[in-house]
Amino acid sequence: MGARAIAGISLLAALIAWPGAARAQTKIGQYLDEAPLRTWNTAPFTLAAGLGRGGTSFTRAADPSAALSNPALLPLLPRVSAAVQGFAESASMAKAGPIGTGVFLTDGNVVASSTGLDFAGVAVRAGRWGFALSVCREESYLRPTAYYEESAPAGQNGYLLQWTQTGDLRIVNAAIGGILGHGFSVGLGVNEVFGSLRRSLVEQVTGPGGYEISDTVTQDFRGLFLNGGLLWSPSSRFRAAAVFRTPYARKAAGQSALDYRAPDGNTDIPIDASSKDTARQPLMLGLGGSYDLSPSLTLAVEASYFGWSAYSLDFFGEAQDRGFRNVVRVNAGLEFRQKIPLFGIDFDMPSRVGLIYDPQPVKDPASAYGDITVGTGLAAGRFRLDLAALLGREWGSGNGLIARRIAISLIFQL
Repeated sequence: MGARAIAGISLLAALIAWPGAARAQTKIGQYLDEAPLRTWNTAPFTLAAGLGRGGTSFTRAADPSAALSNPALLPLLPRVSAAVQGFAESASMAKAGPIGTGVFLTDGNVVASSTGLDFAGVAVRAGRWGFALSVCREESYLRPTAYYEESAPAGQNGYLLQWTQTGDLRIVNAAIGGILGHGFSVGLGVNEVFGSLRRSLVEQVTGPGGYEISDTVTQDFRGLFLNGGLLWSPSSRFRAAAVFRTPYARKAAGQSALDYRAPDGNTDIPIDASSKDTARQPLMLGLGGSYDLSPSLTLAVEASYFGWSAYSLDFFGEAQDRGFRNVVRVNAGLEFRQKIPLFGIDFDMPSRVGLIYDPQPVKDPASAYGDITVGTGLAAGRFRLDLAALLGREWGSGNGLIARRIAISLIFQL
């Protein structure tokens, strides 16, 4: 076996040890293997209207996604409303899996990007009660593909190494909200979590003495949690809200398949393993308020506490050292409402802007994102189209990571 083949097996052995001893010597920072793309603090999910207002959603009822942020808002929605949303998002990272950790070296940050649909839901109001059913894509585990190939003339060894990671987490939510009277309403939601994560490494040496080693790990996630909230509207201009999301155990059914093939010798050595693991997710508590500065201008401010110090992770029977810190995210946004005449029709065309302070739970290096959001919309009759964009920059790690998100939602109301 040639020197390149020996080096390849040694390299693979180091990668298989991930995230064990090799990782313990590396400060991965924001993008641990299980980290959601862009931010750890993904709750609550919001559509474009809320995103444009700096992600504020505890006191403003605009669409069926209110059930995910504060189901007490459901009785304030129209009689029937339905919504779908498409998105495009990207995030840069300095280290991810084997990227930037000595296996694959880069000159700067690498970027992962994705697009698709991330929400569909419907809400119905009957008297003092509101009901909603929806599904959302709350987290993505996508990473940039790492790829290296070295070709060689006939009779010599060529080399290929490729690593990928994909996956997402989705939530099915069923919620109810009711008006209690005296300006109070309350709501509760039941949420079923499901999703998957897949990592794959392929190493090939072609030519004399060649071989192929593949290492694939898949995890299927399941979980159940509650969310709820209280809304207080003492006047037509002011609203206050308190929300919660319970901690829960995210169960993972894992499968590992390591396979060594040496075509010249007709060798095939598979090594399979399975595991039942748990990732304990944190409690989230939130407080928010909104105030109408004028009939057409609303200010909203919210703070969300994430109890990340209680987070724990088992990976194929081994407890992973995380040692996260608790964080408080702060969201603030403005919405200006106006009507514009187009083609003889008066359209509602709001303008939205917001700021988000989003600290991440990883202690070393400690970091946070500062996000700017903008948004607008166009509504007439029973339809409304909302568009929002987020641009965030991280500080604390020294890597200057960038996060971007664009959301477009279509809402139908009766």
